[in-house]
Amino acid sequence: MGAGDIYGHLMSLKNLFYDYFNPVGRLYLQVQFLCRVVIPTMVLDDMFGDPGLTCDTQQVGCEQNCVNRFTPINHQRVWEMELFMILFSVTIFTVFHMINRIQFKKHGGIDNVQKNNTFDYRFKQSVRHTKDGEEKEVMVSRITRCGYIVMLCVRLACEFVFLYIENQLGKHQSQNIAFWDAFNLKESWICSTNNVDSAAQHSLAQLIPVSNRSEIFWTDDLNVACLQQRVTVTCWIPYSRMKSLWLWFMYIVLCISACLTAFELVFELLRQGCKGKKSAPYHEQQTLKSKPEN
Repeated sequence: MGAGDIYGHLMSLKNLFYDYFNPVGRLYLQVQFLCRVVIPTMVLDDMFGDPGLTCDTQQVGCEQNCVNRFTPINHQRVWEMELFMILFSVTIFTVFHMINRIQFKKHGGIDNVQKNNTFDYRFKQSVRHTKDGEEKEVMVSRITRCGYIVMLCVRLACEFVFLYIENQLGKHQSQNIAFWDAFNLKESWICSTNNVDSAAQHSLAQLIPVSNRSEIFWTDDLNVACLQQRVTVTCWIPYSRMKSLWLWFMYIVLCISACLTAFELVFELLRQGCKGKKSAPYHEQQTLKSKPEN
């Protein structure tokens, strides 16, 4: 399943409850469409689909082993996983939306709810503007409000995880120590043989210090196919500068996405908090209505 297929499923789900999203959430979806579907489809598929690593070796299987170590996971697959994460978070809201519909029907629909509302769910018709600019009434409740916040919390947590993963993958392929230098790929990549000889280990530590190694993608496994070269095999990264630019672009997109999610969550919490202060609890409203007039 490619990015286009994942986004197609996301859009089919989004059309069911687009009206429940606040303005920041709607902007978030448009940013994802532009930066994760349109641009990658036009530019990134051919560039990151194949690692394209060329190594200075004639040993059988050595270059393949180095490619395997250079790309423990493809950048393009990471970006597709991020898009799948968005789909998963939206699916969480879909579950709450289904529960909301079931409970709404269980309480007798709009006529019965307006006459005899329940303090547990607080069903309420809310006017929202659709993506076509038209006004539409949607049924919101504590269920949908809770589901929306849960969705945003899950999405924000996943985006922080992917921020770490992308940085570690960039560090692994650039072999740079600084956080932001992780996305500046060099023209060459050092493929270690991990020879158990102490002299070879000392030489490796000089070439690739521990601080320059990724915390999650570096492996100390013996590179058997490349053992004729005791310490390292030099490999070359095609289009390294162009790839660096796109690594920067996609990481910035992820940073913007995380900021939008955080702002969307704060916006929703403040909106619900303000609405909660303006409206009296249901049981208090019932008490006021039941008092006789003097």
